[in-house]
Amino acid sequence: GYGAVLRSSLVFGSRTSYTGAVQKGGGVRLMPGGLIENCTIARNYSSSIHGGVYMAGGAITNSIIVDNAAAGAPNDVSYSDWIVFSCSPDLTNGAGNITNYPVFAEPGSGYGTNALPSSCRLVMNVSPCLDKGTNLEWQAGALDLDGKTRCYRGYVDMGAYELHASPGTIMTIR
Repeated sequence: GYGAVLRSSLVFGSRTSYTGAVQKGGGVRLMPGGLIENCTIARNYSSSIHGGVYMAGGAITNSIIVDNAAAGAPNDVSYSDWIVFSCSPDLTNGAGNITNYPVFAEPGSGYGTNALPSSCRLVMNVSPCLDKGTNLEWQAGALDLDGKTRCYRGYVDMGAYELHASPGTIMTIR
């Protein structure tokens, strides 16, 4: 609805099947005043346009919108000046936006209700979305979708999950 906020969430495997204007956006229909922050929106389908997000207004920050499909272009999201520090192949402009694939640990396959599972978690030292978000006031002390600290290495990651490095093992061989 108008003014709604979606934060640190995963929108995965949704589908719209009606071709009317109300059904644009297989994952999310963002209305004026609404916010999407630190979300991953993947593998959704629209029988109309905008498989990931249809923007009728609002703003998107620090989010990944990728691997969505639609009967009509664009597949992921339409360009908007109100999308910043986000990752999607459809975002060719905008502050901090990147078009490179985010590199998920398990990318999954399919779209909408036929989507096969994906972890939608980023790969260490490979993903271009690591530490590329912009820090927002609400993130101080906030947790990601896994319940982990949101700003782990000083800068927030794009998407619903903040990558925390696993403890390593140091061996000395003589």
